[in-house]
Amino acid sequence: MLTNGGLASLDRRTGRFTRYAIATGLRDAASLNAIKDIHEDGDGVLWLGTEGAGVMKFDPAQGHLLQYKNDAANPHSLRNNFVSSFWADPSGTLWVGTLGGGANKLSTRPPKFSRYRHVLDVNSVADNFILSIFEDRNGIVWIGNDRTLNRWDRSTNTWRTYRNDPADPTSISNGSVTATQEDPDGTLWFGTYNGGLNRFDPKTHRFKAYKTSPTAPHALSDDIVRSLCRDSSGVLWAGGWNNGLNRFDRSTETFRQFRHDPGNPDSLGGGSVTDIYEDRAHTLWVATEGGGLNRFDPATETFKRYRSDPKDLASLPDDAVRVLHEDQAGQFWVGTAGGLCAFDRTESKCTSVYTQKEGLPNNTIEGILEDTQGKLWISTNNGLARFNPETKTFRNYDVLDGLQSNEFNVFTAFHKSARTGEMYFGGINGFNVFDPDRIEDNPFVPPVVLTDFRLFGKSVPVGGGNPVLTKNINRTEALKLPHFQNSLSFEFSALSYVAPTKNRYRYRLEGFDQGWREVGSNERLAVYTGLPAGQYLFRVMGSNEDGVWNDQGTRLKVTITPPWWATWWFLCLVLALLLGLAFSADRLRVMRLKRYSQKLERDVAERTAELAAKNKELEAFSYSVSHDLRTPLRHIDGYLTLLKESAAPTLDQDNLRHIETIASATRRMSMLIDDLLSFSRMGRQEMSKTEVDLGALVAEVVQEMAPETAGRDIDWHIAELPVVTGDRAMLRMVLVNLISNALKFTQKRERAEITIGSLPDQAAETVVFVRDNGAGFDMRYHDKLFGVFQRLHRMEDFQGTGIGLANVFRIVARHGGRAWAEGAIDFGATFYFSLPKGKA
Repeated sequence: MLTNGGLASLDRRTGRFTRYAIATGLRDAASLNAIKDIHEDGDGVLWLGTEGAGVMKFDPAQGHLLQYKNDAANPHSLRNNFVSSFWADPSGTLWVGTLGGGANKLSTRPPKFSRYRHVLDVNSVADNFILSIFEDRNGIVWIGNDRTLNRWDRSTNTWRTYRNDPADPTSISNGSVTATQEDPDGTLWFGTYNGGLNRFDPKTHRFKAYKTSPTAPHALSDDIVRSLCRDSSGVLWAGGWNNGLNRFDRSTETFRQFRHDPGNPDSLGGGSVTDIYEDRAHTLWVATEGGGLNRFDPATETFKRYRSDPKDLASLPDDAVRVLHEDQAGQFWVGTAGGLCAFDRTESKCTSVYTQKEGLPNNTIEGILEDTQGKLWISTNNGLARFNPETKTFRNYDVLDGLQSNEFNVFTAFHKSARTGEMYFGGINGFNVFDPDRIEDNPFVPPVVLTDFRLFGKSVPVGGGNPVLTKNINRTEALKLPHFQNSLSFEFSALSYVAPTKNRYRYRLEGFDQGWREVGSNERLAVYTGLPAGQYLFRVMGSNEDGVWNDQGTRLKVTITPPWWATWWFLCLVLALLLGLAFSADRLRVMRLKRYSQKLERDVAERTAELAAKNKELEAFSYSVSHDLRTPLRHIDGYLTLLKESAAPTLDQDNLRHIETIASATRRMSMLIDDLLSFSRMGRQEMSKTEVDLGALVAEVVQEMAPETAGRDIDWHIAELPVVTGDRAMLRMVLVNLISNALKFTQKRERAEITIGSLPDQAAETVVFVRDNGAGFDMRYHDKLFGVFQRLHRMEDFQGTGIGLANVFRIVARHGGRAWAEGAIDFGATFYFSLPKGKA
C-alpha cells in the first residue's frame, strides 16, 4: 500500500506492516515519498509510479530496485518523470500515464537483450559508437569506442576510462581501441585506430605502444590495427587497415610484415585485414576487405587466395570478407559483405551461401558467435540473426527487440564470454549483452479482432437505423448483404502491443480465396470487390512480435443474397419455360431436317460432281495454255537477242532500254508460266511416299543454290533434321521454294542469317522451319501469303511471281500437313510446315 513514507505491505494474517526502505542510494529518494500508483506483475515484482522519479521496478524478494526515468539523450526513455497511473494489458505491456508526457509503453517481461548506452553519468560507457568488446579471464569487460578505452567491472558495475595523455608515455597511444587479445599471464594487447599496437600490464595499468616507423623495416606495418589473433603456439598476429598482416616476435619485439603485392599471386590478397582466425587444424586464415579469403602456409610464408567469381556459384559471395568462424561441428563459416558462406576447406569452395533471400536481415555480416546449441548469432547492418545450421533457418531480431540499433559495427565489436557464455554485440548506439540460452519468445497468444468494416471503401457506422451493422463488427457473428453491396473491406488487429509493428497476419475468405494471404502490420486490411452472390466465411489469424500465432483467430460469416432474377425459384421457372420451348423447337427442327435432307443430299452430290469436272477442266486448260505459251515466248526472246546483237550499234540508248524492258518482261512471263505449270502438276501428280532424310535433302538444295549465292555473306545455321514420310520430289520443291524465298528477301542485308531446323517434342507431327533476318512482313496480312499471285512486297523491290508459296501450301496440304508463317517488318520471317508422323 501507499503511505506518506513510501511503500509498506500488510500481512493480513498477523495485521503487521512491513515498510520497505527502497530509497537508499537514489538521487530521487525524496520523490519516493509521493508514490502515485503501484502495479504488481505476475512474478510478484512491484512497479511504482512516482511524482518526479519516474518508474521504479522493485523486487521485494531480492530487494533490488531499478529506475526508469527520462533521458534527454534517449528518445526511447520515459517522456516525463511524473507518473500518475498504470494499466497492464494481457500481453505483458505496462502502460504508464504521465503528467504532460502522455501514455508510455513499458514491457514487464525481462528484456531479450540488455542494452548499455552512454548516459549523463560517469558510471557508463563513454561513447555509444562501439568499436571492440573483450572480456578477460577475470570477467572485466574492455570496450573500445570512438574516443576512449573503457574498463567495466560487471561485479561492481563500475567503469574506468583510458585516454591518451601526450605528457605520459605510459598512457594508451590512442583511446579508439579496435581489437583486443589476452596472454596467459593476463597481459592485454590493444589494437588502436591510428595508435598502433598497445601492450597493457593490468597490474601497473601502464601501456607500451608499438607503431610504424619509416626507418625500421621490422616495425608495425600499419598504425590502424583492425584485428588481432593469438594462435595456438602463442604467436600474436596483427592485421592492419591498409598495410597487411604482422607477426610479432616477442623475443626481439619486432614484426614480420606480410603485405599485398599486386605482382605476386602468392602474397596476401588485400591490404586491409579484417579478421585473423586459426582453425582446429592450426591453419591460419586471413580475411581481407576486397582481397577475399587467404590461407597462410607457414613453411613457405605464402598465401593461397580464395576470391569471389560471379561466374562460379561455388566461389565466395563477395571479396569483402569481414569475419571467420569454425563451429562445433567443424564447419568453417565466412561472413562477407555479400552474405554468409559455408566454406569447404578440402574442396576450396562454398557449399552453401545464405543471403537476404534465404532469410538474413542484411547481406553485410559484421560478426559471428556460436552458442552452446550450435546456433550462430550473426550481426549485420540491419539487425541480429540467429541461424540454425541444421534447419538452415533464421530468426531475426531488431531494435524493437531491444537491440542498441539495427546497425552493428565493423572491427571486433562482438565477443563471447568464456566464463558465462554471454554474448556481447556493439554497434553505433551502444552495445547489447545477453545469454543466448535464455532468449525466449513471448508466449502470449494475442487475441485477434476485427476493428472496422467498410462498404465500397467507407466505414459502416453501427446502429442509427443502419440495417448492415447493429453492433460493433468485432461482436458481429454474421453479415447479410444484398447483391449490390458486394465490395467489402475488413480491418483487423492482433492485440499484442510489445512490438505491434512486428505482428503478422494471415487471412482468407473461404469460398473465394484459394489460400491464405500473409501480410505485415502495415497491411491490416482485406479488400474484396465485386463478390458474386453466395455464402462466405472470413477468417483472420494473427501473431505477436515473436511469431507466436493465434491459429483460431476470429471469423465472420458473410452472405450476399442474389437479385430476384437469380433466385432458385425464378431460375427453375425460367428453366421449365426454356425446356418447353426447346422441346417444341427441336420437334420443328427435326421435321425441317427430314424435309430438306434428301434435297440437300441431291444438291450436294450434283454440285460436287460439277465442281470436280470444272476443276479438272480448268487445270487442264491452264496447263495447256501455259504449255502453249512457252514456244512463242522462246521465239520472242530469241529474236530480241538477235535484234540486240545486230542492231545495237545503230540504236540509241532509249531504244536499247526499250529492248531490254521487253526482254525482262519476257523472262518474267516465262518464269510465271513455269510456276503455273509446276503449280498445276502438283495438283495432278501422283504421290510416291517414302522415307525422306530432310537433312540430306536440305544439304542438296543448299549446294545446288551455291552458284546463285556466290559473293554473298550468308551465315547458315542448319540443325539436325529428322527423317519423315513423304514424296521426295515434292518435299524438295517445298524446301527449294522456302530457301529461295529466304535468299531473296535477305539480299539487301550485308550479312544474311538463315536458320533451318525443326521444333522439338512434337508428338503427332514433325514441324520444320526456315528462318531469315530479311525484310519480313506485316502479320496483319499473314493469311494472304500462301494464296496464288499474292505478294506483300513491290516487284521493284523483290522479284517473284507469287506462286511459290502457294505451291508450298498445296504440297504440304497433300501430305496432310499445315503451312504458316510468322514475321515482322524489317525483322525477318519464319516459315513453318508440318508433316504427320507415320510410315510410308
